[in-house]
Amino acid sequence: MLDTARSRPDVHLEELDVHQLVRAQMDVDRTVATAVEAAEPQISAAIAVIVERLRAGGRLIYAGAGTPDCSPCAIGRRPGSAGEGRLGGRRRTGQLHFGRQGGPPATGWAASMPDSGSMDVVDQLIRDEAPGAARAVAVVDAPGLVDHALSLSQDVRVWCDDWRDARTVDPALLVEPADLAGVDLALVRLPKALAALDEIAARVQRSPDLQLVAGGRIKHMNHSMNDTLSRHFAQVSASRGWQKARVLRASQPLGGDAKWPQQRHDPHLGLVIAAHGATFGGTKLDRGTRLLLETMQVCGADVLDLGCGNGVISAALARAGHRVSARDVSWSAVAATRATAAANNVEVDVSWGAGLEGYADDSFDAVVTNPPFHRGVAKESADTLEMFSEAARVLRPGGDLWCVFNSHLPWQRELQQRLGPTRRVAQDRSFTVTRTTTRG
Repeated sequence: MLDTARSRPDVHLEELDVHQLVRAQMDVDRTVATAVEAAEPQISAAIAVIVERLRAGGRLIYAGAGTPDCSPCAIGRRPGSAGEGRLGGRRRTGQLHFGRQGGPPATGWAASMPDSGSMDVVDQLIRDEAPGAARAVAVVDAPGLVDHALSLSQDVRVWCDDWRDARTVDPALLVEPADLAGVDLALVRLPKALAALDEIAARVQRSPDLQLVAGGRIKHMNHSMNDTLSRHFAQVSASRGWQKARVLRASQPLGGDAKWPQQRHDPHLGLVIAAHGATFGGTKLDRGTRLLLETMQVCGADVLDLGCGNGVISAALARAGHRVSARDVSWSAVAATRATAAANNVEVDVSWGAGLEGYADDSFDAVVTNPPFHRGVAKESADTLEMFSEAARVLRPGGDLWCVFNSHLPWQRELQQRLGPTRRVAQDRSFTVTRTTTRG
């Protein structure tokens, strides 16, 4: 409307109704195409010059609509600059600021566009903000950075919490979190949970010259991440944003041991619950799981806890006399379930993986699940819906699938269509518990 007011001073916007306002805006928009068409020869000539200069190593600096607060954005790499491989050719330090970005530094800082390859924007930014050499490199939850790490050092140690990420990496490079200690460079994708970041920062300690570079999307970052890293490093700073991404840099490690997994006794259940930093629910009993445990009546000897989290469902089932198998796509969940089982002196057969692959037909009398509908910070239900369809294969005839989920999700309908008759057993303001019986 501001454009309309400026270009049509004869029109008094406050006197128009909605339809007249829309038509006035459309009249203004039509002038844009006419103006562009008239200037097409000059625009084409300008583009040709820009392309020629970029190919010669120049940069295009643009400020205007589409950039935060009209701060400049640059395309192209400055060849031969001292800071080649770093944003703007220089290290930028300072506290992490969200919202208004402020103007660019007096030096005319601008973000260079690195070669993308198979990396996404966050991986590119981590790569360009990291040192150019290292004795030993830890790559955490960032399989897209493995090749770059190998170009820096022969000692590369990769840990991915998500099994789907880990299977994309050469098995010879995969390590346990305890094996990350002693590197002098850690390249990290920022996790969703602060506790997970705390464990990562603790695990990579030992070398006095350790530098940690952790990146993520700005919309998923917060100041508490700085505070978490500051408990493990004397120096923590942030890069400027680039294409809605940012990195945190940490150096001067403070040392100390990793205090993970952690444990807590739940007096309501009479169980000890263990958790790693990235374990869903931590050492607490989340409301959905509590509702499931209070209402489910599992029959049969062999039960699968799918998406086992901190292992509290597995421990409760094993204590009740069931033979329990458990699986989760998260390493932190698998390790926590094993620790929870050990703390409660029960046996649970735990595996790291996705879905029901590898389980034989007719393996279980019941499947119990509090399934995820996120992968990291992104909503993703495909694996859970595939599991609903696959459950009929591993369940014995007449077997049950007990499921708890957020009530806004249409999963009762999905279970009915994919697996069999589904009955709502319990529901509160947030969660629904269902029991699905296999057909036949």
